[in-house]
Amino acid sequence: MNEEVFVWNAITIVNSSEKIQIGRKINKIFRFVQEKSKKSSKKTTFFAHTRIIIRYIQKFLVSLQTGFLSVWMQANLPTEADAGRRGMDKDRRKNFFVINPGAYAPSKTCCQLKTFTLQTQVAAYKEQELPAEIRELVEAAKANVSHSYSPYSRFAVSAAIRLADGTIMCGTNQENCAYPSGLCAERTTLFYAHSQHPELAVTAIAICCFTDGHFTEQPGSPCGACRQVMTEFEHIARTPMQVILYGAEQTFVFRSAADLLPLTFIPESLNG
Repeated sequence: MNEEVFVWNAITIVNSSEKIQIGRKINKIFRFVQEKSKKSSKKTTFFAHTRIIIRYIQKFLVSLQTGFLSVWMQANLPTEADAGRRGMDKDRRKNFFVINPGAYAPSKTCCQLKTFTLQTQVAAYKEQELPAEIRELVEAAKANVSHSYSPYSRFAVSAAIRLADGTIMCGTNQENCAYPSGLCAERTTLFYAHSQHPELAVTAIAICCFTDGHFTEQPGSPCGACRQVMTEFEHIARTPMQVILYGAEQTFVFRSAADLLPLTFIPESLNG
């Protein structure tokens, strides 16, 4: 992420109602420094540019009384490796940017950030410890992995789902020489099942991965797109979808697809 975008995001957090005005001021500072460096007869390094920019932005942030950019500036100090490449000794590096994080601490009149913790519960089983229902679904997925069409990645993925009436349906990943045209096993299976039985909820899905002649030792995790699809089907059915990620060494079991994708985008999100 470049400096301009990061600064915009930081200031947006401070006061979203004034983000346009603040963004223009920040961009004006960047343009001013650019013009100043173009007119300079001496060669100015990137760090010198950055130092000038930060000095002007510091003055601007004093009035905002926020610590977001000071944190960003600390995170973006030149590393010791960078300093070495540019002939800067350690002491000079420490003093290169004059930053006092305490000077920009948010005041009571500024926004007060709220934090919260997201927790996910997962059960880990050895293969011999799997409950009967979970084992049945895992075995169905494993038996179907040979139907994977994955000549390019050579990474076969199989998914087996259980519907509310007990029906088990399977699917595998399907690749294509135009790579983005392929589809993951999870979505292949869920789309097929919903097209055939739209009235039935998916109560569980088991996923396994196979490569180099054996199932992977550790569980394979669904990609972000598959997690989004899984959580939507779970949401519209109003039924938790148990997620089983099989690995030869251990199998992870999540009680709900939403556990894999907190703060999910759901159909109601389209209403604003």
